[in-house]
Amino acid sequence: MTSLAEELTCPVCLDLYEQPVLLPCAHSLCKRCAGDVFAEALRQPPPQPVGQGVAPKHIKCPSCRHEFQLPDLGVDGLRRNTTLQNIVDRYRESKNKSAAPQGVPCEMCDKEPPNDAVKTCQDCSNSYCETCLATFHPMRGGLARHRLTDASTATPKVSMCTEHAQEKVNMYCKTDECLVCSLCKLVGKHKDHEVAAVSDTFQQKKESVGGRVAGLIQLNAEVECFVGKIQETMTKTEAKLSIDT
Repeated sequence: MTSLAEELTCPVCLDLYEQPVLLPCAHSLCKRCAGDVFAEALRQPPPQPVGQGVAPKHIKCPSCRHEFQLPDLGVDGLRRNTTLQNIVDRYRESKNKSAAPQGVPCEMCDKEPPNDAVKTCQDCSNSYCETCLATFHPMRGGLARHRLTDASTATPKVSMCTEHAQEKVNMYCKTDECLVCSLCKLVGKHKDHEVAAVSDTFQQKKESVGGRVAGLIQLNAEVECFVGKIQETMTKTEAKLSIDT
């Protein structure tokens, strides 16, 4: 995302921030770039003396041109912007992540990491390993008409944040009951909301849905058994009628 890259770019070196530090005006610079700006200010001729002393050196922020006094400790006197550094690290990791193809994980497995899926249901939009396919998606009853395809040909589903288009969702906001990304929690509208790991929330909801699915499978089996008995009774009745006539 171009706008995000711009926000994560140092105005001095025009590259992604490295060890960003906060200026008094709330803008940030790379620690090295801040050192260069301070060094350049120190090389300038001293200002005109005021009274008996010498006026302190002042620095201009490269972003907003706000003037502030040179800290006594130089760059070491500035506070590190750890939040910005974490965002930059995640952004860089996502950009450099290998695009090598990976197996499609089963979406119903209890184990971590889950088994590789072997089939993807085009109607349910879920992928299953052999065990979970037999347990949660038996090809009988109403599921018999569902279309199954080889999971290796399916494109892995990646949920992206609706607020930050290039950020994957990795948290569940309990307050708004929706998936959010790290930026939403750090600097977005979910900053003060209670969140939980997606994996934990998924496990809880899967157990709840799994219990209901198991109940429906059992009910379906009972209905099929009942229908079978009715068909058997009808067959016997028809046979008896044919004999009587």
